[in-house]
Amino acid sequence: MQENIADLLQELYKTHRYLLESSKLDEIDKDEFKKYIRGPLTNPMILKALKTLSYFLFKHFDQKVFILIDEYDTPLNDWYALQLARDTLSVQEETYFQDVLELFKGIFGKTLKGNDYLEKGVVTGILRVAKASLFSGLNNFGEDSILDKKYAKDFGFTEWEVNTLLHKSALDKNPETAQILKSWYNGYNIGCITIYNPWSIMNCLENNGEFKAYWVGTASTALIEQALVLDKFQEEMQNLIEGESVDMIADPKMVFADIKSSPNALYNLLLFSGYLTAIKAKLAMDGITYLCSVKIPNYEVRGVFMTSLVHWIENKFKTDARDYKAFVTHLLKGDVLKFIETLKSYLNASASYFDSGPKQAERWYNGFMWGLFAGSVNEDYFVEKERETGLGRADLLIIPKETAPFPFSVILEYKIASKGEDLKRVAQSALDQIESKEYMSKINAHPNVKKVIRVGLAFSGKDVEGVFK
Repeated sequence: MQENIADLLQELYKTHRYLLESSKLDEIDKDEFKKYIRGPLTNPMILKALKTLSYFLFKHFDQKVFILIDEYDTPLNDWYALQLARDTLSVQEETYFQDVLELFKGIFGKTLKGNDYLEKGVVTGILRVAKASLFSGLNNFGEDSILDKKYAKDFGFTEWEVNTLLHKSALDKNPETAQILKSWYNGYNIGCITIYNPWSIMNCLENNGEFKAYWVGTASTALIEQALVLDKFQEEMQNLIEGESVDMIADPKMVFADIKSSPNALYNLLLFSGYLTAIKAKLAMDGITYLCSVKIPNYEVRGVFMTSLVHWIENKFKTDARDYKAFVTHLLKGDVLKFIETLKSYLNASASYFDSGPKQAERWYNGFMWGLFAGSVNEDYFVEKERETGLGRADLLIIPKETAPFPFSVILEYKIASKGEDLKRVAQSALDQIESKEYMSKINAHPNVKKVIRVGLAFSGKDVEGVFK
């Protein structure tokens, strides 16, 4: 880590090599500057590198400097991600992390505290500065989060700015473009202003209006990825994917190390890192926290949740993406027997999470079966959970779009059997319900549907039986 930081600092000094020609720097200053270019950099040199550079810049320009530290909390977030992935950490890992913290604490301290050549320092990140432990000894920080109004319009592009860019790029000729752009990259509610993701917008325009994920993956997402596959969050994660909102307490001083034990910590992480947005936010009586309703802001970010859902299911099934895709395809092409057979083998190999109590099992299977398909076939199919059709609500509907490889629609109804109950009989009752409740009524109206496959499933722990028509 220290060697990597040293390399970055050397490259930074090289971009200011012109200072070696400055008449305002004396020979002692220039000798010091050359040491940073030549290397190697010692630990004391690394700690004071930014402060020393600000001194050189001040002497040359006769003006104090502005220093921007972006994503300052990445070391902490990566550490929390490692903690989520492991039950225990080795002594070496603990020692390494403490060494990294001390390194960054030293750099930030030297740069921002007692620096007479600093006009203003701007620090961006997810964690509140006071809780990051990287700025000990520093005070008088002014802080603004995505829930504050002061800099709301500066977090991204406004509607007017995006429309102007579309016009200049000649992409506003198609009236549908602006609406599609909004569904992909809009929806961030910052201080009561709805804005667009600027990185995604500029990349979309650069690629002649091609709509795809641009922002996701531009920064370290290890902590997000580890958190989204925890069992305890799956039910609400699936609700969010469906467009629903979740109530939470937004706490700027939340410690993300609590994610494993606190759902609210996860939602704070997702909110302050841009993966959720607050559709409602009201300052609580303590004057610090906010009572919020949050949801996924747009289609681009929804893809992150969908991918995480697939990874979670793959982990449960102990399978890889290729086998998982083949398993789903069995049902889509009408090979229901092969689908049920594979499902049985997956459940037998899965973790004991399936053996939870009946109430939790019912909630789990409800989201699990929807997640099986929503995360892998959503581009070519409509996947809807508990949609009202006929005389009731079908547990799961899969309806092909024009681009679907198979013109078959699937209606899935599943029930949780009691211990000792005949699974075949329970599965048959689920299939009978599809018929009696006339779940096929609305599906038949879809022009891309050539055949409707009806499947009744019965679950009991890791056991499953199915019948179909």
